[in-house]
Amino acid sequence: MNIKTSITIITGCLVIFLFVMLPIFLSIEKREDEFVKKFRGSSFSLNDVNNDIITESSFEGPLTAIFFFFTGISLISLNKFVMKKMIKNVLSLETSG
Repeated sequence: MNIKTSITIITGCLVIFLFVMLPIFLSIEKREDEFVKKFRGSSFSLNDVNNDIITESSFEGPLTAIFFFFTGISLISLNKFVMKKMIKNVLSLETSG
């Protein structure tokens, strides 16, 4: 591939970006508050490991994803439950096949 072809391809990509993708990005940027409102959760108050109170206002700013894991069941109990289910599925496959 010669240099003229390379420059033509790069120019074409730039034109596509400017006239197709840039308006899309700008329209999304203008509606950022609208998108943030859709992902806003309910109010809450929890204590962290240092016994400090954490509320929804602690996470103001950029979007934050939070995962809560229920620790009322131990991993050993969960493992036993999963193993029982797996054994049951294997046995049902052996009897049906």
